[in-house]
Amino acid sequence: DNEVIAPYLDELVKLLNHADMAAILQDFGKRTKTEDPVVHFYETFLAAYSPKLRESRGVYYTPEPAVQFIVASVDWLLRERFNRPLGLADPDVNVLDPATGTSTFLYFVVRAIHQTLLAHKQGGTWQQYVRERLLPRLFGFELLMAPYVIAHLKLSLLLQELGYTLGKDDRIQVFLTNAL
Repeated sequence: DNEVIAPYLDELVKLLNHADMAAILQDFGKRTKTEDPVVHFYETFLAAYSPKLRESRGVYYTPEPAVQFIVASVDWLLRERFNRPLGLADPDVNVLDPATGTSTFLYFVVRAIHQTLLAHKQGGTWQQYVRERLLPRLFGFELLMAPYVIAHLKLSLLLQELGYTLGKDDRIQVFLTNAL
């Protein structure tokens, strides 16, 4: 399957390298109310490319409101029940998504952490925090190549949007592996 799709992915990468992503993302979702263009692309692609693969691998999209509720709930539990005043932003809390897909959960975890730092007037420490305290403790496992690649793209774009550019020694710790 990878050999069949590889030339198409290469062509897609060439097109995306020349695309004005800021212009594309500026109006994305205004008509359809879809929040995440990356997930929209992948879901549409997978449904058309291989519905059987989607079913056999258990690839299902968790709606963003459900993800946001779960992330907010875990953050609250960490603060209120586990004595971690910074919740998910606490440097001793590791985060693992064992079936990360396109990293929607990790995406909202990073957003929640960023908001916590801003709320605690620590936004100026974001660069150092990401490098030293976020990237080393954020993990995702994914079985399929396409969502694995999209997860890296999605998290890289989010970090860039929040003011952090990945350096040559930085690594988003989403791994292509079978969590089972």
